[in-house]
Amino acid sequence: MSNRSILFLIIIMLIVSCKNEKEEIEIAMKEYDRLILNVDADSIANTFLINGEMGEVGKTKVIGRDSIRALLKTFSHFKVVSNKSNTTSIEIKEDSAKQEGTFHQKVIVNKDTLRAEGDFFATWVKQRNDKWLLKRMMTKSK
Repeated sequence: MSNRSILFLIIIMLIVSCKNEKEEIEIAMKEYDRLILNVDADSIANTFLINGEMGEVGKTKVIGRDSIRALLKTFSHFKVVSNKSNTTSIEIKEDSAKQEGTFHQKVIVNKDTLRAEGDFFATWVKQRNDKWLLKRMMTKSK
């Protein structure tokens, strides 16, 4: 096999690997969306690293899986009617990925229907078991 053939195969393998990792990020995000829809504080918190961060851009962020869990439990009386995210970009570098996109939510709180939409900025880290966990999830409401 020539050097050109080997180089070509390596490039193809890198492209396929990158595509698969982007698909893995999309799958992880869809799972996160599903957990938000179910207001499952424990499971949502477990999608973060132990020292993960969550918050809104420009405001104080919550740091740590236990703190994220405690914050989310304060929303247990909310009924999330719909929750959807759309990815606009994913950049992968070694074992981390930056994902950006938009989100749309419809929530019922005390019989009032509220709508939220904006942008999200997620940083994912791939674990040894090939599972992607959130290092950071920040939102910016519109």
